[in-house]
Amino acid sequence: MKKEIEENALKVVQERNNSAKDFNVQHVFEDFFDGNLVTVQFKVEREGQPDLVLENYIYYDGKNSHHYRFQHEFLHDISKRQKKNNLKELAEIFGVSGSIAMILTLAIGYLAIKQIPIPDILSNGLTVIIGFYFGAQVLKNKV
Repeated sequence: MKKEIEENALKVVQERNNSAKDFNVQHVFEDFFDGNLVTVQFKVEREGQPDLVLENYIYYDGKNSHHYRFQHEFLHDISKRQKKNNLKELAEIFGVSGSIAMILTLAIGYLAIKQIPIPDILSNGLTVIIGFYFGAQVLKNKV
């Protein structure tokens, strides 16, 4: 699999930088933010000056490959992906009722630490949601 990823990355970078030369894979980072990152280095000829050494980044997210010419493009895109994935994972772990219960618990904890009176609606809401959450868990286990 690693060799296939390297070959595909080289092919993509060569196609998009057809006037460059000396393409080689520098690094393959497996399991990098739920995907694989390949860095490909190459040289661009400049008249009267030494060749310019550049690097491109190919990121495989499991479904698609994404080509980045500059490091800041890659970092920007991966930071947006991770925000979405973290929220998605949180929702999968706790579910909607569990997430709401967690938020209410944190709010009540904050109020208690600051010694602010806890409104009845918050404590009642937390009780109902926790009851619903555990009731749903018991039902899932029986089925």
